[in-house]
Amino acid sequence: MTRFVIRSIGIKPLISIAAVHGLTDLDTAHWPQCYGVLMLLPLPSPIITSMFCIFSVLHFAEDLGIHGSMLFHTFVAVLTRARGVQTALKAMVYYLCLYHVPMHFVRCFVRKRFCAIIFTLTATCVAVHLSSLLNEEVLLTDNIQKIVVAHIITEFGIMSKSPI
Repeated sequence: MTRFVIRSIGIKPLISIAAVHGLTDLDTAHWPQCYGVLMLLPLPSPIITSMFCIFSVLHFAEDLGIHGSMLFHTFVAVLTRARGVQTALKAMVYYLCLYHVPMHFVRCFVRKRFCAIIFTLTATCVAVHLSSLLNEEVLLTDNIQKIVVAHIITEFGIMSKSPI
């Protein structure tokens, strides 16, 4: 099993924000198929992690353009080599919270997904409030990576129906 371990000390609320933003998927008609199929597929761990990394580049392209996303992911890879995995993972969490999640909500607003915004912001407040209960090590297991990929696929389905 491929897994990433994020040491959560000092960033628990940020991890909660990043984790919960995908709940906006629940207001789409196609989320059960995206999540269901991916979770039920018995994929080998290296395939799951490869999908997780490739889809991450594609997903952040919504924020940064494809070249910006590739540059950002290259920066994270260099940061991993220069400062270690924990520094790189924390950089990813900071990016998610300070740029990606706000841009995600802007896209939801422009697409008039108001119920998704209200529900997810409420869940985010609860998650941040409870974030002190997170373990000191948060695991991004194969199943969590599949959930992230399912979120990205769900977003692609929304993008294909939207003018932005």
